[in-house]
Amino acid sequence: MAGFATVAVTYWRGIGAGQWIHIGTGAGFPAGRLKQKIEDHLRANQRVFIDVDPRWWQPCSWQTGEIRELASTETHFHFRQVAPTVYEIRPIEDASATSQPHLEGLLPENRAEEVKKCF
Repeated sequence: MAGFATVAVTYWRGIGAGQWIHIGTGAGFPAGRLKQKIEDHLRANQRVFIDVDPRWWQPCSWQTGEIRELASTETHFHFRQVAPTVYEIRPIEDASATSQPHLEGLLPENRAEEVKKCF
């Protein structure tokens, strides 16, 4: 899950730079079903990653609903940090994944200066 960088993930797959599948934003976002969608990928032995770079998660307009749903998933999974802003999402049973992505940091109420720029 790469927020606004979803287009880049699609491009990389298109040029053969990986067999990427994405959980997209906007029209491709599984509203109300994000947790289930992640669980489905994990059950299929597919690795799931999220880039928590706030530049990819704009706290404005329709995006706020997606960010809120995303932040609510943190208590249902474990995470393993694999790069400065990239985390692998792991099943809650994976006690070896102990990183904290702090998804609440993406919420609009925690990004007041960026929210001001939305208007």
